[in-house]
Amino acid sequence: MSAVTAEQSFTYPLPRAPRPDFLKLGGIAAGMVLSLAATDEILTHMHWPATETEVVGEYTGWLVFGGLGETGGDRVIEELDGSLPSPLSSVHYSSRGVDEAALGQALASHYKTAPSGHEPQNLVTHSMGLPMSLEGMAWNARRGNYVPPVAEIHAISSPFQATDTHMEKALALIDILPWREGLATKLAVEFFFAGRRHAKLSLPNLGRIIRDSMAGSLDVLPPKTWRSMARIMRRTGHYEPGVFNNIITPDTNITYYRDMKDDVVRQPDAVDSLYQGLCEQYGAKLKVVETEGAGHANVAETRPYLARMVARKAR
Repeated sequence: MSAVTAEQSFTYPLPRAPRPDFLKLGGIAAGMVLSLAATDEILTHMHWPATETEVVGEYTGWLVFGGLGETGGDRVIEELDGSLPSPLSSVHYSSRGVDEAALGQALASHYKTAPSGHEPQNLVTHSMGLPMSLEGMAWNARRGNYVPPVAEIHAISSPFQATDTHMEKALALIDILPWREGLATKLAVEFFFAGRRHAKLSLPNLGRIIRDSMAGSLDVLPPKTWRSMARIMRRTGHYEPGVFNNIITPDTNITYYRDMKDDVVRQPDAVDSLYQGLCEQYGAKLKVVETEGAGHANVAETRPYLARMVARKAR
């Protein structure tokens, strides 16, 4: 781990929260699904129009991947607020669901627009945006498609694999159970997630759980996209040796931005997985930047750190 450096010291593990009442939460969540099932498909289509997986913007060498909860990188670009030197392209995820093939095909089309065909790429990955970017590049590499070498990765609270998160079991449930891919199911699972953050199922906490779950279920991410991204997250991180040859290289610089109080990603695990997966195998360099107080994947709070790191590399 000698290649990993950090700007601040830290201590872990963090104290564990009390165990929530899973049986009660599960029962209420199931009731939500049943009560909304009749109108589920109609409500889903009304709230989220059909879109395709694509890269928006010409090839500039900078590509942004949004995380779970984002339809793409647009909000991340907005919150970066011009802090990077070049215009940013953004990967948009289809409202009908996204998989490795859709990601790979969108990237393949984008790479063909590179001015010389050999321009390096720089990635900004918001939380789960890192595995989304790696899955898309790996899909192309396996088929012999050209993938530009990666010069920089700026990973904001990004897990490398499902075991790096606090939601590994929940991701497994989303994946294997025969859910309807609609608003009702998303509301029920968001209710379950919100319940995990409030350990005791008291009346005041129930109000907070309902409020949080409504906000989460009606966010910008369509249910089919949400479930398909959860499936990718559950499977990612298990790459065959050499799949990123000539893509991730000793010239690749990875900067990982983290807050040790992150309640979504297990930060020490994520850094270890990233180091083992990309640095030990391909020689990439990894630097860890502590963003104390930023929380999980807070782009606005991370922006000053990221801008400073990019400015250093440009000198």
